[in-house]
Amino acid sequence: MTLPGFPSTGRTHLIGHPDPEVRALAAADPTLPEPPVDDADEAVRRAAAANPSLTPETLETLLADPRTAEGAAANPSLPVPRMHALLDRCRVAPDGRVPFVRATHLLASGPCKGDTMLGGQ
Repeated sequence: MTLPGFPSTGRTHLIGHPDPEVRALAAADPTLPEPPVDDADEAVRRAAAANPSLTPETLETLLADPRTAEGAAANPSLPVPRMHALLDRCRVAPDGRVPFVRATHLLASGPCKGDTMLGGQ
């Protein structure tokens, strides 16, 4: 969840909130020392895995877990060579369209199958 104009830091005190949407906002706070990648809620795990404070080593672990792979693949701290390695596992259509894929497909062996194509009809 994104809220334009809502500060991206200073949310760490909300990490224990009972509402998962509030916890997801807190999990994205880059000043959070330990993002809750094991939270019971999927949106909180995804936000935590996308937290830019995570190390490349932690991101590798999260990429291997289907519960956190999507958030980790979207993490702005993911090293560029690793991003390219994930993308290289997907096929590009002859007309240059790129498949719209979930990170779990990127992590699967072989080409991405059955995905909606971006850039076309």
